[in-house]
Amino acid sequence: MPTYRLRTFGRLSLERDGLEAGLLANQRKALALLALLAASGRAGVGREQVMALLWSESDTERARGSLKQLLHLLRRQLGHADAIVGQADLRLNAEFVDDDVGAFREALRAGEDARAVALYDGPFLQGVYVDGADEFERWAASERGELARLHAEALERLATAADALGKRDDALAWWRRLQALDPLNGRIAAGLMRALDASGDRAGALRHARAHQALLHEELDAAPDAQVVSLAEQLKERDSGGGARAIAERTREYSPERDLEQETSSTRDAEHPTPPTSHGPPAVTPGRASRFGGLRSRGPSSSSREWLPSFGARHPQRTTHRSFHGALRSPSCSIAPVNRRWTHSA
Repeated sequence: MPTYRLRTFGRLSLERDGLEAGLLANQRKALALLALLAASGRAGVGREQVMALLWSESDTERARGSLKQLLHLLRRQLGHADAIVGQADLRLNAEFVDDDVGAFREALRAGEDARAVALYDGPFLQGVYVDGADEFERWAASERGELARLHAEALERLATAADALGKRDDALAWWRRLQALDPLNGRIAAGLMRALDASGDRAGALRHARAHQALLHEELDAAPDAQVVSLAEQLKERDSGGGARAIAERTREYSPERDLEQETSSTRDAEHPTPPTSHGPPAVTPGRASRFGGLRSRGPSSSSREWLPSFGARHPQRTTHRSFHGALRSPSCSIAPVNRRWTHSA
């Protein structure tokens, strides 16, 4: 296991056993050389290029002497003569020093996007400045942009894969991280909108479209992104289309003609009930019992009984004049006026 860990994402520090090692804390050029070697990977970097980046203002002989002294200091501080290997081309020995930028590139080569994204803690050499090394600053800025691009591509692959697999929560999380890196990107904004809509937050997707439009206007004084505008219109149409379908369903469920026909049939059955074909009460289906509220006998001693719907059934207000007087003639019906309203007692 390597003794030291060099961190270059979001900062520049050398750690030992998970803690920052203070031995090179004040040696900016020493740390910058380690970062340069780490970024070059297994191929290493030539001595001439190192001198041009770190001692661009010095002549060749002075730059060569400064590099020799710095290599001696690093090997002594790291405790291993082989911590930095090579003659014409220099590179870090992974047996003693590993680094996050090298691990990041290896993860990408292996197709392990999630591991690569986890290693990326921030922009490469963020906030690092080395006195008298303007060329190094330009190199660091170029590397920073390239590594940021690789990180964003890995995030987008993860988001797209999660979308395809139906992992809505994962997809939404990846798209949010990607949008935070590049909030003005229309393609990313559209991806986040789709993820929000897929997770059931269509209103949130439309809000993000408006926020993206406002940000473009504020930051760049630019027109809304065509892809975002088109997607927002599609989502609005789906909303309005869903409302129209719901209204159509409710309209099909409610039919005044069908309800009127059912009411007329119920009234006809109440006025002319079907007489029994034999002695005794007729067989009453559950549907008729529920419609008329049950059947009652006109008289207990009649051999040909007339079966009438009980007064005060489900719809007493629909009882006709004829059925009302038929109920009055029934010995089982007694009517007494109470507060000018008729009541029925069985």
